[in-house]
Amino acid sequence: MQNKEKATANGNNFIRFVNNAPGKVDAIQFMNEFGDNELHEFHGADTLRIAASRAPTLLFLSRDLKASYFPTQLRETIFIEDDSTGGFYLRTGNPIRDNELNFCRLNLQYKLVGDKLGKSEVEKEFKNKELALRDFLKNHEVSPGFGKYMTSLIETFKLKKEIARASKEKDFSGLLGYASLLNENSFPESDPFKSATYNLAKLMSDSLKATGNMGIEKQYELIKKLNLKKDIEDFLLFTMMKFYKPSNSLSEFEKTVHRYNPNKAHIAFKEYLQKNLELAKLETKNANEDLLVQIDGNTTMLHKVLDKQKGKVIVVDFWASWCAPCIAQFPHSKKLEESLQDEDVVFMSISMDKDRYRWEKRSGELKLNPGANYLMVSNFESQLASSLKISEIPRYIIINKSGQIVNRNAPRPQDPELLEEVRNLLK
Repeated sequence: MQNKEKATANGNNFIRFVNNAPGKVDAIQFMNEFGDNELHEFHGADTLRIAASRAPTLLFLSRDLKASYFPTQLRETIFIEDDSTGGFYLRTGNPIRDNELNFCRLNLQYKLVGDKLGKSEVEKEFKNKELALRDFLKNHEVSPGFGKYMTSLIETFKLKKEIARASKEKDFSGLLGYASLLNENSFPESDPFKSATYNLAKLMSDSLKATGNMGIEKQYELIKKLNLKKDIEDFLLFTMMKFYKPSNSLSEFEKTVHRYNPNKAHIAFKEYLQKNLELAKLETKNANEDLLVQIDGNTTMLHKVLDKQKGKVIVVDFWASWCAPCIAQFPHSKKLEESLQDEDVVFMSISMDKDRYRWEKRSGELKLNPGANYLMVSNFESQLASSLKISEIPRYIIINKSGQIVNRNAPRPQDPELLEEVRNLLK
């Protein structure tokens, strides 16, 4: 086995994974504090070290389109092993933790696609999980709080699925009941809670649209009237505003963001929304131009950036913080850039993120060059995206020394053909 380790971020609080089943597990996913999915792929490394401010509930993605949820503990090492059935299991070397992880493997697995259960089927599925947990707690030694945490986790999974079903069927009859159940949740930091909150925010939005009330202020008022616990209200309001499209009514969005007053512990939620508000204002003001935001907050035009680099070959990388294949190419990009550092070549990164906060955070983690890293204000709706037909990423284009686009769909950095194309243009 090769001894390669991939660190996704710096920090003293982390979880370390040793992948002894590379053919079974491709990636690990969890939700950050904002409810955004963070995907971490092994990319050929045997070990993955994930920095985290809290112990998340992790989702292990396997190649057979199945996923399993596992609660973790900070600063522990988890080994991913092959099992005799063709699947995988987790171990830590601690018998109590191994018992807990095994319970999750057997009872918190589901298909990533094709999992369409009706109301009665959801009830039956989760009744079986509750019975399995009760039996497990009787017969196994577990760490303090595990039973309470897993009970909450299973109830939240059930709520998440039930709200998703109601949303799909446009069934708004249980909306207040769902909010009440969410309010009773003992672990609002858990990933399933964040997923259920997103589903509830969407259901509330759909219910108002059905009555002709599409405004964000109406949604805000509806949530405020639920009398939820402050922490839960903070996150539900944040989730609702995060997924609202400011172009529907920029003034209404601005008014609502300014009105939002979360606890001090959640002040980052407001900062996240304020950055999106700033982006929405820029998009409205420069609707017909390809405006770029720099990491320091300054703005520039794409044609100005390109004009400054005339006489050089330019490789432009269109990416986004949520795009796992994009992230996978950055180590190759850095190697490519290093091999051409004495040549007249410029590498630029243009993010298609809709959330400025996510772009800034991921850019810092990836240590992207701040002088060549930009956010496209109108993302996929920009004139450039339209003219180049950019509907999927990663996407790479090559511009020659005269400023002409010579390849609108260039090879990825891991492909030797990209280096060959660039060298030919340098001759």
